[in-house]
Amino acid sequence: GVNKMSQDFHSFINRHIIPKEFRGKDRPIAYNNWEATNFDFNQGKINSLINKASELGIELFVLDDGWFGERNDDTKGLGDWNVNEKKLPKGLKGLAENAKKHGMQFGIWMEPEMVNPNSNLYQNHPDWVIQDSVHTLSEGRNQLVLNLAKKEVQDFVVESVCSVLESADISYLKWDCNRAISDFKNEDGTFFFSYIEGLYSALRRIRERHPNVLMENCASGGNRFDLGMLSFFPQSWQSDDTDSYQRTMIQEGGSLGYPLSTLSNHVACKVSKTRLRNTSLDTKFDVACFGVLGYELDLDDLSKLEMKIIKSQIEFYKKYRSVFQWGTFSQSNLLENKEKQVQVEKDGVFLIGKYQTLQSAFPKEKHLTVKGVEDTKLYQYTTRQHSIPLQSFGSLVNYVTPVHINPDGTLLNIISHHMDMKSEIDTGILPGAILSSQGACLSQEWSGVGYDDRVMKLGDFGTRLYLVQIYDPSISQ
Repeated sequence: GVNKMSQDFHSFINRHIIPKEFRGKDRPIAYNNWEATNFDFNQGKINSLINKASELGIELFVLDDGWFGERNDDTKGLGDWNVNEKKLPKGLKGLAENAKKHGMQFGIWMEPEMVNPNSNLYQNHPDWVIQDSVHTLSEGRNQLVLNLAKKEVQDFVVESVCSVLESADISYLKWDCNRAISDFKNEDGTFFFSYIEGLYSALRRIRERHPNVLMENCASGGNRFDLGMLSFFPQSWQSDDTDSYQRTMIQEGGSLGYPLSTLSNHVACKVSKTRLRNTSLDTKFDVACFGVLGYELDLDDLSKLEMKIIKSQIEFYKKYRSVFQWGTFSQSNLLENKEKQVQVEKDGVFLIGKYQTLQSAFPKEKHLTVKGVEDTKLYQYTTRQHSIPLQSFGSLVNYVTPVHINPDGTLLNIISHHMDMKSEIDTGILPGAILSSQGACLSQEWSGVGYDDRVMKLGDFGTRLYLVQIYDPSISQ
């Protein structure tokens, strides 16, 4: 079926397509500053984020767009790959050294195929952009595309990227591509072939000089998540849409053909910048963990409770990282607009994610089923517990408080920075024959009948993550 087909693709890509230096090598947990700062940052802000990221256990700090040229917005500077010393007086080297001091690797964002008309590069080499010499050039995101069919452009890209990588202790490169190609002459129908051939040539030369730099293909703009690019990039960023519900569908499509080791997924701020949908950090983690985990939100804005939540997520992910990145993956209810379940298994450890769409007023009984378990063996299943924000109960909070509290007021907001409620924990021991058929019966979903440790508060777009492994009575559970 579809899952077996996907698993065969995953095995083929992991074994034969991705660069040999990264086959079977666990990917680091990254933090990217883009959603925290956009273009507006300085050395102090970035160092503050580095310090906070290290406290959480993050392993790789990635500096995104805005560190070069006159790049204070997206209208200028692209193509001028020299450090903006007004923002970063100690340069990339200073940031990399601080990251290393805090036990992290350092990475950088570039968009090497592109140029702003308002840049030194374009002023010096206007003939390097793709153009048909007839029509006015069309810009996308205020930028044009360099013509990598030209050898001199390939040489420029190679030297630009390598000089940045060699300017500091940089172990990761995010290669972005934010617009489609237009304005090309196609008289003999070979332009796109020549362009991609030139791109591959440049990438090959870069990898030869820096084989151990982890390169991530940013595919959301370039729409180039394919086997050719995976030959150079061990992982790929699928979309800037970090809303967790949208990501369930994006990752569903991506994982049909590509292994979890290639899917870069980030936990972003609770209010999605693309959807304005408010989703908990735990829900975002339950989706993002199936692949290469990262974070992309302003760490300086987090409460002590939220820092604790994220630190717990990272500890959980590190414990089961090889399962999430290299396990055998399957999913159910493909392409259907209802509750979905995903599963990954490695060496007898199963991790199952259950994703809800809209909550029903009369929720049905929920069951946890597991594929691939052995009928005669006993398995223990356990919920990864969620933090439930106090504000999520609205005015119902006053049913349990001795004094009336405004559910939108300052007092509850202050309290919620330090206190939360915990979700249910479903745990039990069942033979594989039951888990693979009717499954384990889970806690009743919230339906306005009260809340305790046997009520599952999911809500719209809620999630749960379950750990299932062979029961060992000799180990204290």
